[in-house]
Amino acid sequence: MKDAFGGSFILRIMLIFFVVFICFMTASITISKTFRIKNNIINLLERSDPMEYRNTIEKIDDYLGKVSYNYSDNKNIEDNCKNAGGMKTDHGACIVTYKNLINSDRVDQSDDANVTNFNDVKSVYYKVITYVVVDFPLFHLGTVIPISGETKVIYLNR
Repeated sequence: MKDAFGGSFILRIMLIFFVVFICFMTASITISKTFRIKNNIINLLERSDPMEYRNTIEKIDDYLGKVSYNYSDNKNIEDNCKNAGGMKTDHGACIVTYKNLINSDRVDQSDDANVTNFNDVKSVYYKVITYVVVDFPLFHLGTVIPISGETKVIYLNR
């Protein structure tokens, strides 16, 4: 009887280890995929013309629709994006625009209404924030992990 109890105990330990291993692998794959998506959005922004910002946002939304970016409509994501001063795309990425004006050495954060007004701007760069939403089916924690990166400074040719 002692051996039967020991065998079931070891089986439980193996199952717990297996579940923890699967959770760790799932989290690492999700985070690495989110980093790749962020880097691709940065590449799209760097290759595009800042004057065509709205078209670039549409390209980013098309890209996010094609990849399997697991974005859930989480209130924390909208709050984080508003607090950062950015514009949330349809698929959950947040893009913050920073402008460097011609007559100033100061870099100003752009608001959404004036994002297409580049009259007095000599350079611009973007901060991209993508999110990993950790939501376990039984617990419904809804933890949001922001992953951010910035583009290089893009100088406007006039």
